[in-house]
Order: sequence, then C-alpha cells, then structure tokens
Amino acid sequence: RVMTHIVHNLADGPGQLTPDALAGLVGMEDKGELTATQAQRGLAVFGAARLPGFFVGQVMKATQGRADGKAVTQLLHSRKA
Repeated sequence: RVMTHIVHNLADGPGQLTPDALAGLVGMEDKGELTATQAQRGLAVFGAARLPGFFVGQVMKATQGRADGKAVTQLLHSRKA
C-alpha cells in the first residue's frame, strides 16, 4: 500500500524522501510494525517538506519567471509562522 501512495501522491518528486527512508517505511509496513495509514503519514511528513518549492514554482510560472524566488520563499516562511 505504501507503493500505491507513492504513485498517487508523490508523482511530482520525492522531496526529502531518501531511498533508505522509503525502504525503511516499506519494510516496517511489511513486517506489521506500521499500519498502512501510519506509513502514509510518514510519507506525508517527507512530502510536506517539498511544498514551499511547489508554491515558489507556481509563483514563478504565474509571473513568467519575473518573481524573485528568494523573496517568495521568505514570504512563505514568514506566513507559516
């Protein structure tokens, strides 16, 4: 089930999910140490790390590359707090 979640929800890229971390999650689910839901939550933590980059990309796309990426990133981080 972890693989299904990856295919459907991490298709844009793994964010900070390393191969070792993925292998660990899959192994723990396979051994019954984690439920499918817990494994999905673990993947969500890794996937959330890539959200700011997604939004910066959307701003850059909307402004046809004219926005200052660093300024957009700082604005996102200031609003997260």
